[in-house]
Amino acid sequence: MNKSIKTQKNNTENIEKRCEELKSKTYALGDLALGTIQLRWNVCGNPKCKCKKGEKHGPQPYLAFSSKKEKRMISIYLPKNKVPDMEGRLENFQNFREDLEELLISELRIRQKKRK
Repeated sequence: MNKSIKTQKNNTENIEKRCEELKSKTYALGDLALGTIQLRWNVCGNPKCKCKKGEKHGPQPYLAFSSKKEKRMISIYLPKNKVPDMEGRLENFQNFREDLEELLISELRIRQKKRK
Protein backbone atom coordinates (compact mmCIF):
# COMPACT_ATOMS: atom_id res chain seq x y z
CA MET A 1 0.00 0.00 0.00
CA ASN A 2 1.51 3.32 -0.98
CA LYS A 3 1.95 6.15 1.53
CA SER A 4 -0.84 8.44 0.24
CA ILE A 5 -3.48 5.67 0.38
CA LYS A 6 -2.36 4.72 3.90
CA THR A 7 -2.50 8.39 5.03
CA GLN A 8 -5.94 8.78 3.46
CA LYS A 9 -7.17 5.64 5.25
CA ASN A 10 -5.83 6.89 8.60
CA ASN A 11 -7.42 10.30 8.01
CA THR A 12 -10.80 8.67 7.28
CA GLU A 13 -10.47 6.54 10.42
CA ASN A 14 -9.69 9.66 12.46
CA ILE A 15 -12.73 11.45 11.05
CA GLU A 16 -14.94 8.43 11.78
CA LYS A 17 -13.58 8.25 15.34
CA ARG A 18 -14.27 11.97 15.83
CA CYS A 19 -17.83 11.48 14.52
CA GLU A 20 -18.44 8.82 17.17
CA GLU A 21 -17.01 11.13 19.86
CA LEU A 22 -19.28 13.95 18.73
CA LYS A 23 -22.34 11.69 18.67
CA SER A 24 -21.74 10.51 22.23
CA LYS A 25 -21.01 14.05 23.40
CA THR A 26 -24.17 15.39 21.77
CA TYR A 27 -26.39 13.18 23.89
CA ALA A 28 -24.69 14.24 27.14
CA LEU A 29 -25.16 18.00 26.82
CA GLY A 30 -27.75 18.62 29.47
CA ASP A 31 -30.45 21.26 29.42
CA LEU A 32 -30.57 23.55 26.39
CA ALA A 33 -32.06 26.96 25.68
CA LEU A 34 -32.28 29.10 22.58
CA GLY A 35 -31.99 32.87 22.50
CA THR A 36 -30.08 35.63 24.27
CA ILE A 37 -30.32 37.29 27.63
CA GLN A 38 -31.25 40.95 27.36
CA LEU A 39 -31.50 43.64 30.01
CA ARG A 40 -34.55 45.89 29.82
CA TRP A 41 -35.96 48.90 31.61
CA ASN A 42 -39.72 48.64 32.03
CA VAL A 43 -42.81 50.67 32.85
CA CYS A 44 -45.27 49.02 35.24
CA GLY A 45 -49.06 49.33 35.29
CA ASN A 46 -49.30 51.54 38.38
CA PRO A 47 -50.44 55.03 37.23
CA LYS A 48 -48.83 56.67 40.31
CA CYS A 49 -45.44 54.97 39.90
CA LYS A 50 -42.20 56.88 39.23
CA CYS A 51 -41.76 54.91 36.00
CA LYS A 52 -44.68 56.80 34.43
CA LYS A 53 -42.60 59.97 34.86
CA GLY A 54 -39.62 58.47 33.03
CA GLU A 55 -37.70 56.69 35.83
CA LYS A 56 -38.15 53.13 34.54
CA HIS A 57 -37.70 49.91 36.53
CA GLY A 58 -34.62 47.86 35.78
CA PRO A 59 -32.49 46.68 34.37
CA GLN A 60 -34.37 43.38 34.40
CA PRO A 61 -33.17 40.24 32.59
CA TYR A 62 -35.23 38.63 29.83
CA LEU A 63 -34.64 35.60 27.64
CA ALA A 64 -35.43 36.66 24.06
CA PHE A 65 -35.55 34.61 20.88
CA SER A 66 -37.06 34.86 17.45
CA SER A 67 -39.58 32.11 16.70
CA LYS A 68 -39.78 31.15 13.04
CA LYS A 69 -42.85 29.04 13.77
CA GLU A 70 -44.76 31.87 15.39
CA LYS A 71 -43.12 34.51 13.16
CA ARG A 72 -42.39 36.84 16.06
CA MET A 73 -39.95 37.70 18.82
CA ILE A 74 -40.68 35.98 22.12
CA SER A 75 -39.31 37.24 25.41
CA ILE A 76 -39.65 35.78 28.89
CA TYR A 77 -38.81 37.53 32.14
CA LEU A 78 -35.99 35.82 34.06
CA PRO A 79 -35.76 36.21 37.82
CA LYS A 80 -32.19 37.27 38.63
CA ASN A 81 -31.49 34.01 40.49
CA LYS A 82 -32.32 32.04 37.30
CA VAL A 83 -29.88 33.93 35.05
CA PRO A 84 -26.79 31.73 35.77
CA ASP A 85 -28.78 28.56 34.97
CA MET A 86 -30.06 30.08 31.74
CA GLU A 87 -26.54 31.19 30.76
CA GLY A 88 -25.43 27.56 31.17
CA ARG A 89 -28.32 26.32 29.03
CA LEU A 90 -27.50 28.86 26.30
CA GLU A 91 -23.84 27.81 26.35
CA ASN A 92 -24.89 24.15 26.10
CA PHE A 93 -26.98 24.97 23.05
CA GLN A 94 -24.11 26.85 21.38
CA ASN A 95 -21.77 23.90 22.04
CA PHE A 96 -24.40 21.54 20.64
CA ARG A 97 -24.77 23.66 17.50
CA GLU A 98 -20.98 23.76 16.94
CA ASP A 99 -20.59 20.01 17.54
CA LEU A 100 -23.50 19.20 15.25
CA GLU A 101 -21.99 21.29 12.45
CA GLU A 102 -18.61 19.59 12.90
CA LEU A 103 -20.31 16.18 12.87
CA LEU A 104 -22.24 16.88 9.67
CA ILE A 105 -19.16 18.24 7.88
CA SER A 106 -17.12 15.24 9.01
CA GLU A 107 -19.73 12.79 7.76
CA LEU A 108 -19.79 14.56 4.39
CA ARG A 109 -15.99 14.23 4.17
CA ILE A 110 -16.23 10.52 4.92
CA ARG A 111 -18.81 10.06 2.16
CA GLN A 112 -16.64 11.98 -0.30
CA LYS A 113 -13.59 9.84 0.50
CA LYS A 114 -15.55 6.60 0.21
CA ARG A 115 -16.80 7.58 -3.26
CA LYS A 116 -13.25 7.95 -4.62
